[in-house]
Amino acid sequence: MSLTSFLQQSFAAHAPIGWQCAREVAVLPKEQELILGFAPRADVLLENAGLNRRVWIEFEVSRADPVANHMKFAVGHLFSPQIPGDAFVSMVSDHVALGRKNLGASAVILMRTLGMQAFQIPLFPTMTGAMVKELNHLTLPQILCRNLDIGTEIERALTIVEPVFSDRSHRVFFVSNSFEVSLNVLRWNQDAETADGARLWGRRTVTYFVYDPRCELFAPSKFCAFLPISEEQKAAPSGSPGAGIGMNMAYYCSIDQNERRFDGGAARRHFLDRLGYQLVRPDLSSEPTSRFGCWLAAQEQRIRVHPSGAQILIPGQLEY
Repeated sequence: MSLTSFLQQSFAAHAPIGWQCAREVAVLPKEQELILGFAPRADVLLENAGLNRRVWIEFEVSRADPVANHMKFAVGHLFSPQIPGDAFVSMVSDHVALGRKNLGASAVILMRTLGMQAFQIPLFPTMTGAMVKELNHLTLPQILCRNLDIGTEIERALTIVEPVFSDRSHRVFFVSNSFEVSLNVLRWNQDAETADGARLWGRRTVTYFVYDPRCELFAPSKFCAFLPISEEQKAAPSGSPGAGIGMNMAYYCSIDQNERRFDGGAARRHFLDRLGYQLVRPDLSSEPTSRFGCWLAAQEQRIRVHPSGAQILIPGQLEY
């Protein structure tokens, strides 16, 4: 039995109260499948009739080309548009190569410009690729002996697709993968270097920081944990890397003190519980923490570390 087959059965067996789960569900009507020449199927469909909510889930355990499923759903949307209560979720394991994971995360951003609700989230975020590969070759009794926490995987999928809050201009979600975190880290550092960004930020006291191994930069964790999606954004963003994608200094500062659900504690728990990040103190001997002192020294006009000391959130599987 493949890990995907096991997950299909397990999601159905552990569906939360009020939710129904079906496997291998057609995305398009039969007549459109005949015209297009392909027939996309969701690995599982979680549906809650009372909430008018459907979450279409694809498990990407080790695919050489995980973006193929993203594109099938995106093309399907052109011919049979996603209804407001629908969301597409790709759950990607660490066994998928980093570049392909990032391509999938970028494809999700493109899907959103088409007006889709689309997300790419970790599958078993605390497992290494080698561990997932081993699971994928076990028999059903052997997999059952591992006591995998399927409830947590379902909770992650159902939570990330719901906005934390909305206002007149944006729906604000938790970030759904480390690629989106990277864009937020880069954006904070870019905006903090501008005159307007520095003025808006001022000098703030911060305890928790996120480290991004790709750009070797840090940023306040609360800034990096949320993803505002503009209600008006219909075209792909352009300009500097990450421009128009994710959090920005102006929007962050406009809601920081006024929205109670924009919460630093919830942000930290999201990193730890749903994205598989680890919390370390910078006094430990490691490559990320050794870089933190240099970065912090360059930010002394913007960052005041809380008297209790700084703590750093790092990806559970450091990605370089």
